Amino acid sequence: MALGAHATDVLRTAELATVDARFDVRGSQPPPDDVVLVGLDDRSIETIDEPLPIRRRHHARVITRLAAAGARVVALDVEFTGQTSVEDDNALLEALRAAGTVVLATTRIDADGRSDALGGAENRAFARTVAASANFPPRAARGGVVRRLPLTELGVPTLAVETARRAGARVDPADFDGDGAWIDVPGPAGTIP
Repeated sequence: MALGAHATDVLRTAELATVDARFDVRGSQPPPDDVVLVGLDDRSIETIDEPLPIRRRHHARVITRLAAAGARVVALDVEFTGQTSVEDDNALLEALRAAGTVVLATTRIDADGRSDALGGAENRAFARTVAASANFPPRAARGGVVRRLPLTELGVPTLAVETARRAGARVDPADFDGDGAWIDVPGPAGTIP
């Protein structure tokens, strides 16, 4: 029976239920005071009044404003692959370069750990930015809930890990096992402003 339970992941499912219960018992925690989420909602898209996808010049303006507001690090969970207009591409490259502390999401990583984010490594070097993996392996989202964060994917740091490093946090690889590190969620959606 023990081998059957192990093979069918019954014990793992039970363990995850206890993890969820422990977070519920603990209750919401104060959100970190140095993290802000900037979302792109339908109302924001309507104010742009242009067809999708959103032009890169608009992303450039947001990056510039966040840097001017004192953001230590900006993590963009937007993929910039392929070329758009020269004006928009240049506006984004210049904004990234001026900010100097932007981490770009990528989901397309080849077997050698290369990404085409922002048109490739040469453009990212010019823009003084890096690409980090926004992928979550299936084992990270058991039951549709992401509870653990992998350190890397194909040798590329994950978006959260690279952002934390750039913000000055110490990331200890020993905290990550085969399934990743546990995510210490402060509370439900909306907890972090």
